[in-house]
Amino acid sequence: MLLVALSFVFIIQRIMDVDLDFAVLASPWVIAGLVALTLAYSCVVIITALNYRAWVYNVSGVLIAPATVLDVYCSANMYKYIPSGVFTVLGRNKLAVDNDELLHGKVAIATLLEGVFFVFSAVIVALCFSFDHAVTELRQIEATPVIIAILAVIIITAAVVVYLKRKRLAKYLNITEKIGVLRPFVLVKRMGVALFLASTWGGAFLLSLSMMGQTVTVYIAFAVIGLFCLSWLVGFFVPVAPAGLGVREAALLVFMGGVVEENYLLLALMAHRMVNVLADVIAYCFAIWYARIKTGHKNERKTS
Repeated sequence: MLLVALSFVFIIQRIMDVDLDFAVLASPWVIAGLVALTLAYSCVVIITALNYRAWVYNVSGVLIAPATVLDVYCSANMYKYIPSGVFTVLGRNKLAVDNDELLHGKVAIATLLEGVFFVFSAVIVALCFSFDHAVTELRQIEATPVIIAILAVIIITAAVVVYLKRKRLAKYLNITEKIGVLRPFVLVKRMGVALFLASTWGGAFLLSLSMMGQTVTVYIAFAVIGLFCLSWLVGFFVPVAPAGLGVREAALLVFMGGVVEENYLLLALMAHRMVNVLADVIAYCFAIWYARIKTGHKNERKTS
């Protein structure tokens, strides 16, 4: 929470130090562009939900109806705006509650694998698109012996707990059975989708930055997409921040300070956060509407 508070202080200070032209946000062309970007981003959320449906099938062998997955996933996605991040994970377990064939452990594994693949894809995009900038920024993070010692203690403790409770965990997660159709080719396909989604996250921010007036070259485009993924990782690993709010923006200010003009960057941060929130809401509303339509059709078939 202290980190989140400091992030907001840092952002507010930068806004006060820079003379921002908020009139850009009122431009009809910018508004139209942001609306289009919001709709496109909501489609990305829906694609992410369908990708999670594939994860559940790959892990469990149980194929859930798209409408059901969209309803549960997009609803749980809204929980990320509640501090802690655990509610999003718990919300997805409604899939197991509503489906007797699907075990809670398999849903948990699907969620874990999705998160791991997203982290790896973000790292890959960050390094491939902006290797020099990413390495420079990572080197500036000083890992003192005390921090390293604390991390080592946490990792060792977690490993010991997992080892001692391995039988109970195996029984709960049901990992003694063959895990669905989780084959190498499937993992490659899931990684491909994760890389595509990570690239679209950075691409969406690049478009926001361009709408604010930043001149975009090939060099800047690659750097922005890569550094955005690096910033996404910072927000991801601070779960107490609702959807990475404040932390991700502060990281973007630090990472992109020498790449793009700060006045455009600050405006893009505000515009992109607004696009993110509205896209999540639109995807949620679509999922609820689509699920009701499918439920209505099923009821009509039963009646007939």
